[in-house]
Amino acid sequence: MSVGSTVSIISADDLSTRTENVRSNSFLSSNPTSRLSLPNVDHIQQLKREVDKLKKELNHTQESHRQKMEQLVREEQDIRNENLRLQRKLQLEVRFSNSFFFF
Repeated sequence: MSVGSTVSIISADDLSTRTENVRSNSFLSSNPTSRLSLPNVDHIQQLKREVDKLKKELNHTQESHRQKMEQLVREEQDIRNENLRLQRKLQLEVRFSNSFFFF
C-alpha cells in the first residue's frame, strides 16, 4: 500500500444496502411523477377522475342508445307486421267485393 491511500472493507450487507439505495434513487430520478410538484399531481388525479366519470357517462349513454335502438327495431317490425296484415285484409275485402260485383 502506498502512503495516503485508505482501504475500506465493505461487508456483504453494506453492499446490498448501498445497491438498493442506488436502485431506488435511480428509480426516483427516472420516474416522471417524482419530479412533479404537488399541484401537478393533484391536477393529474383530478383529470383521471374526470376521465373515469366520462367513461361511465359514455357507457351509460351507449347502453341507453342500444336499448332505444332495440326498441325502434321492435316497433319497426311490429309496424311491418301490421302493414302486412292490413294488406292481406284489404286483398280479401277486394276479392270479396269483386265476387259480389259479378253476381
